[in-house]
Amino acid sequence: FYGFQVPDLKKYLQDRGISCSIGKKIDLVRLCELAEELRLEVLTSANDEEEYSVFDARRRTVAVGNDKIILDPVNAVTEWSKDLASVPDFESCDVLVYLMRWCGWTHERLRLYKQDNGYRLHMACHIDDVKAAYHLHQEYIYLRATCMPETRQNAQPYDVWILANKTTGEILSGGCTCVADNGTCKHCVAFIFSLSSFCERHRDRGTEVGTDMQCIWDKPRKKSNPQKISDIDMRVDQTHPQPTSATTDSYNPIVPIQGPMANHERDFYELCRGTGALLLQTLYDESFVSDDDDDDDNVVLPSMSDACKNMLPPYDIFSVTEKLKNIFDKKIITEIEDQTKGQDENQEWYEQRIGRITASHFSSVLHFRFTENEENYISKMIMRKTSKASVPSMAFGKLHEPVARQLYFDNYKKQHKHAEIKLCGLYVDSDYPFLGASPDGVIKCKCCGEGLLEIKCSFLYQNKMPKDACIDDHYHVVLDENENIRLKFDSPWYVQIQGQLGVCQKQWCDFVFYTKKGFIVDRIYFDELVFQRIVEKSQMFFEKYLFRALRKL
Repeated sequence: FYGFQVPDLKKYLQDRGISCSIGKKIDLVRLCELAEELRLEVLTSANDEEEYSVFDARRRTVAVGNDKIILDPVNAVTEWSKDLASVPDFESCDVLVYLMRWCGWTHERLRLYKQDNGYRLHMACHIDDVKAAYHLHQEYIYLRATCMPETRQNAQPYDVWILANKTTGEILSGGCTCVADNGTCKHCVAFIFSLSSFCERHRDRGTEVGTDMQCIWDKPRKKSNPQKISDIDMRVDQTHPQPTSATTDSYNPIVPIQGPMANHERDFYELCRGTGALLLQTLYDESFVSDDDDDDDNVVLPSMSDACKNMLPPYDIFSVTEKLKNIFDKKIITEIEDQTKGQDENQEWYEQRIGRITASHFSSVLHFRFTENEENYISKMIMRKTSKASVPSMAFGKLHEPVARQLYFDNYKKQHKHAEIKLCGLYVDSDYPFLGASPDGVIKCKCCGEGLLEIKCSFLYQNKMPKDACIDDHYHVVLDENENIRLKFDSPWYVQIQGQLGVCQKQWCDFVFYTKKGFIVDRIYFDELVFQRIVEKSQMFFEKYLFRALRKL
């Protein structure tokens, strides 16, 4: 497949029913190889059209006495009336039966129907221009409407329709011009909710008086109910309990200490020693300042530069890797993770990252084109001892990451038994010590085991719902066929997470995408092939650029 052009690769996948928005050739090649391994057959358009025709005919099939007939397609009906005086009464129970029988809604989804996208479209008055086809059949009626798209309100509206019994109001089937077109999409759900609401508002629509006007579709008037900011309910999930109100009694301005307490006490002791300060509390006994102190906190961590400087030939990547593995053994790796907790608040974290390719650089290394120049923008970042320059997006992420982590865990522990979360430092790969990763947390529960947490706080879409970010084709997230927000496979964030899973030796990572208006969680599972590509490219990069730079320090 490496000899194929990108359009040919996409066509190969589309012929087998695999839709792909990925533009990178290497990812398309991998998908094609998997399709070949699974022996996916070519799907002919004729078969698709035949299956759709059978489904379309079945949803238009109705019972007339002991016989069954197929009604005309909606597009073939020419006589439509805006007068809705004679439409049947659509009660709440009719809506309920349709959602359970045709849409397959579960008891839990029915209980939370107010949070469903279809109901929200109805409440936001997205349904308009409702018409009826009374002359279709003496027992049955078509009703059609337009539904304004949820996120692109200037776009062409969807055409939605339902088939119902004129007498009982039973909703038999439905359809839409959206991709689904099976009567279960959010646009159809919004339509039947709106019809039920219309019938409730116009109970007397069949009664004729001298001043009557034509009973046409009317949008319910939106009501404006101003509220004080303190009274606004900001919860994304209304089933969650209200958070505790902030009070002066519960406010604690103290920043939690990262790292072992003994380290901070020792620093404070050294600061006070030799001054005239009077310490009213003994911080250390004599053993803390003795030369024979064997406490584990005094373990001196080796650096990548020292390890590479003192290394003897040969200098090929395999020999260097084996020598680094002897220096950074499991005990040292565990100690590095412990002493680098707090991450960017901890200077040791910066020291241990020097010369290591960490997860945030995996995507750049993976797509790097090698040159003969000894320095490049990636190696300069990796060899830096301090943090990046402060930019608004980084400041936003640092400020809101703890909020996103707490919101995620509050929701997680309600659905998982014995859930725990802990912060971590820098993980070093035991097989490739020049690789490292600093996830935003380690999550653990009885049902799923242990995995990672990676949080991304969107500065660009901070004042919008997470779903709004999917409109941007060049952003990191996308909506799948079920309207769920997913992380794109070709996103640098996806490569970062796969690298973290490989370095930390975990099987899954919960990706949290956060804005001020809400957050979503997408569980990413470990892909060994992606990680192997990261390792191969990182070996080349470390050998060609970083190893030489480390020996010159």
